[in-house]
Amino acid sequence: MKIRSKLFVLLVSLILTSLLAASFVSINVLSANMIRETKAHLEDDLTNSIDRISADTYNRISDIRFLGNSLDVFPSQHGTDLVQKLEILKKFAAAHNNYSSISICNKTGIKVADNKGIGIGESMSNEPFFKEAIHGEIYRGSSSSNYLKSSNEKEKEIILSGPLHDQLGNINGILLLSYPLNTKIIEQVSTDSQSNPRINLLSDDGKIIYSEYDNYDNSRSLANASAAGTFEYLPIYRLIKNSNNTVESAIFEDTRSPSGNALFVAAKENSSDSQLPNSIQNKWLLVTSLDTQEAFKEVLSLRNMFIFITVIVLAISIIALFIVVDRTISIPITKLKDATIVIGKGNLDIVITPPSTIDEIGELSSQFGKMRASIKARTEELMRKDEELETSNEQLKEKESILKKANEQLKNQEKMQKEFIDIAAHELRTPVQPILGLSEVLQSKEKDEEKRSLIEIILRNAKRLQRLTQDILDISRIESQSLKLNKEKFNLNDLISNVVQDYKNSIEKDHNITLLYEPKIDVNFFVEADWYRITQVISNLLNNAIKFTKEGTISVTLEKKKEDNQQEVLVSVRDSGTGIHSDISTRLFSKFASDAEKGTGLGLFISKSIVEAHGGRIWGENNIDGKGARFSFNLPLLD
Repeated sequence: MKIRSKLFVLLVSLILTSLLAASFVSINVLSANMIRETKAHLEDDLTNSIDRISADTYNRISDIRFLGNSLDVFPSQHGTDLVQKLEILKKFAAAHNNYSSISICNKTGIKVADNKGIGIGESMSNEPFFKEAIHGEIYRGSSSSNYLKSSNEKEKEIILSGPLHDQLGNINGILLLSYPLNTKIIEQVSTDSQSNPRINLLSDDGKIIYSEYDNYDNSRSLANASAAGTFEYLPIYRLIKNSNNTVESAIFEDTRSPSGNALFVAAKENSSDSQLPNSIQNKWLLVTSLDTQEAFKEVLSLRNMFIFITVIVLAISIIALFIVVDRTISIPITKLKDATIVIGKGNLDIVITPPSTIDEIGELSSQFGKMRASIKARTEELMRKDEELETSNEQLKEKESILKKANEQLKNQEKMQKEFIDIAAHELRTPVQPILGLSEVLQSKEKDEEKRSLIEIILRNAKRLQRLTQDILDISRIESQSLKLNKEKFNLNDLISNVVQDYKNSIEKDHNITLLYEPKIDVNFFVEADWYRITQVISNLLNNAIKFTKEGTISVTLEKKKEDNQQEVLVSVRDSGTGIHSDISTRLFSKFASDAEKGTGLGLFISKSIVEAHGGRIWGENNIDGKGARFSFNLPLLD
């Protein structure tokens, strides 16, 4: 099987896994919808039941109004009226056998009539049904005492009370109806639901009116609430009580449920329902709960089955993929890896056996074996070359030793050369000084012009020899890094003025050159530098300009510049001579670099070393107009 086919199998497996994941999401969505439908079904059942209770109550209230209209004369405890009213009650009770008792109380609360003759003469003035009815309201509640029941009656009783009016419309008593709760209305929810939930009927304040948990075990929270007689502490009661909706459902924690959670559903009578008069303040509620496993057992069963099938399919796919990958890819690659490690340790004699399958990995193994043979041949060739290189290396070491000795000799010769130059320069300075001094004395005393011109030649050449001697000594100091600077604070404007004035006096006699410099009278250019060395730099630049300018103008400029937030002074010497030749431009500031017939080529090298020792920079360039050149250098300016 080709690797492409194996990868296709992997791709199909991944697609299958993706489809299973998508199906898992879909089953979760389906489960959520089924859960919502289950909740909606229970909500509808409870809503219908509470509506049936409201309709039943409405019919009972109609009976109270009918009897109230029939008994429009106030019944007393004596006389024929009482007998007549009692007969009316008995006939109504016989016609409506769903009432367990019908009673009348006068306006003081004394029971004056009862179709069963129970409790005649007893005072009911403290009972809530009397207090509301005597004020013209309709009261609905459950019986909490035995004033309506005989000793053998144990069932829950619902009581309704309403006012009785005399012929003038004044309230002069109440009518009290008692009837057993129609549990079939409530139990219809349990019959319709597959989950068989337990139903609880509550009053507005959370008290139990009816609970199906009375006949079942007390293993759940609603059962415990039923036993306690109130639901007011349960979250579902608070939720429906504070809600604007007539029905609410939610899942709350229930430690007594097998799953630890239960679905609670509650419905309440609609305050805006036209079937109930506004005078009935006690609106009833229906509450039920189901363990989530019991409520959603079909949904959970479907989801669990799908999860089980998904896990089985994924497990089979993973095992199949593992077997395919391990046998056809992993094992051959592992063998190649082990062979690579052995070859990496230097054992090129290992034999690589290609796998039995003819695929890319088999081709890789075959090519890897050929590569091993090639590497082995190259290694043997390299070993032979290495032996030759070792022989050549020994020969190079011998030559290197010879060159090292020659280099030592050259260093010694260079040292001797420097020592000779130092001695020669010092020795040259010794006779130059008296030559200059005596020549100047002779020139001042000699009157003959011919002799004076000869003495002038002697002076000029002696000064040239003096400068050469000084340049040689400076070169020696620079190369030995022993050039010392005697720095002091001075105005660079004054220094340049003095140097330019000295050169003006000398060049105007022998050269057709105009030397220009305008001193900056109102501006100070204070620097901290060596007066003598800066004078030497400017002199070298002026000498260089004079050397290459037969006639024309040489100008010296001085200006302030700001470079990287640092004040600098820029000195420039510009001439109108021949300019800088291209052959020498790249080595302009090197030793012995000169394009003139006269000169040693040391002046610019010395000037560069002096300027850089002061923290400055020097450069040269041809003028833009093509006539002459300009040499510039900068120095740090004091604040």
